[in-house]
Amino acid sequence: MTVDPHARASTLCRFLEAQSSANLVLMGAAVLALLIDNTPLAAPYDHLLDAAIGPLSLSHWINDGML
Repeated sequence: MTVDPHARASTLCRFLEAQSSANLVLMGAAVLALLIDNTPLAAPYDHLLDAAIGPLSLSHWINDGML
């Protein structure tokens, strides 16, 4: 059974155009961050968030971008 690549692209486009898609992506990212922070990957994750990008850390860039 083959799936038309245009059908996949069309499904993705419909998902991204829906107003609820941004909420789902944001909730998914939050759940993923919580899962990573409660595993042995927490130390590298925290180190990544503290990495300096220009004058601010990555976590500052993320927080400012969400405002």
